[in-house]
Amino acid sequence: MIRRSLLAVAFGFLALAGMSRVASAQPKTQNVDANINSALQLDLDGTTVPAPWNLVSGTTNVMSAAAGGGIILTAHANVQYTIRQNCDTGGKAGFDQSLFEFAAPTYAAGGLHINAHLQIRALPAGTLADISTDTTNGTLLSGASAQAPTAAQPFNVELSQLVDFGDQRLTNGNLYHMVITFTIVAGST
Repeated sequence: MIRRSLLAVAFGFLALAGMSRVASAQPKTQNVDANINSALQLDLDGTTVPAPWNLVSGTTNVMSAAAGGGIILTAHANVQYTIRQNCDTGGKAGFDQSLFEFAAPTYAAGGLHINAHLQIRALPAGTLADISTDTTNGTLLSGASAQAPTAAQPFNVELSQLVDFGDQRLTNGNLYHMVITFTIVAGST
């Protein structure tokens, strides 16, 4: 009986030993291809914009960082990009490109406006141009088109406003007002 048990155990070990061979490695490979999605970000630093911008009659008033206050845009892009600009439209009696009398929270009905259009550009390379009223696509911000990818490219935005003696000073607590929108888009246009 003991002999049978020992034989059974011995055969069991032999069977187990035969089954416990080391399996051969079976390598599998996987390719990993990657790309980066296009990324665009535009930061606006308006902390240096004077509030209000005190305009002087009989001259062209300039607001820029170089002139002591202005808008700084910083672009972050991993593709070629362009910055576009436009102003708000409506409620300004057809004078959308002009600073218009604002009685918060809306433009004043029948309000006053500055006769000359507000002009805008990015320094140092841009050319002054009238602010855009194209609220769908905007217009290229002169000096900030077809730019190369960048980790952080600042743009000093210059606003220029001619004020003549026919433009009236507001004495009722209202201010001349305009909302400007800047948009960063991929590409050169």
